[in-house]
Amino acid sequence: MTDLNETTNDESREEKSGRNDCLIMLREKPEIFLHHFDCKRTICEEFNIDINTLDKCHVYLAYYHIGEFGCDSSAFVLYEDEAGRLFEVHGGHCSCHGLDSQSYNGEPHSQWEPEEAAVPALKHRLVNGSLGDVGGYDDEGFTKESKMVVDYLESIAT
Repeated sequence: MTDLNETTNDESREEKSGRNDCLIMLREKPEIFLHHFDCKRTICEEFNIDINTLDKCHVYLAYYHIGEFGCDSSAFVLYEDEAGRLFEVHGGHCSCHGLDSQSYNGEPHSQWEPEEAAVPALKHRLVNGSLGDVGGYDDEGFTKESKMVVDYLESIAT
């Protein structure tokens, strides 16, 4: 398992020109961090959750794009827990708040609310829905990376 303080070494990291993204391949499982997520630690920090939450999990895809002027920001995390269950988390905010923003009643509230995910449902949303489309005006989303992860998950399920 990767240390939270370590992203990866240069041999297993592929930088994409023009974007602050990285593709990391560990143990033949894709581990993709895009934009403002660059490792497990930044996921925990941005969602304001315990720093050890993802220690024994494998993050397949973590996307967090903050739109121009902080508007139209969205996040998506797809991970597998140590029992092999797949989960996804969604988040978003305007320029006034973050992923760890307060609720309307002023109480602290994190958008970290994992939902169990299924590969067929992810595939359906990718092909027939909008998985990976962020709908924003200043980002291309994460459709290509979602397809790569879903293809990998389908290949190990058979």
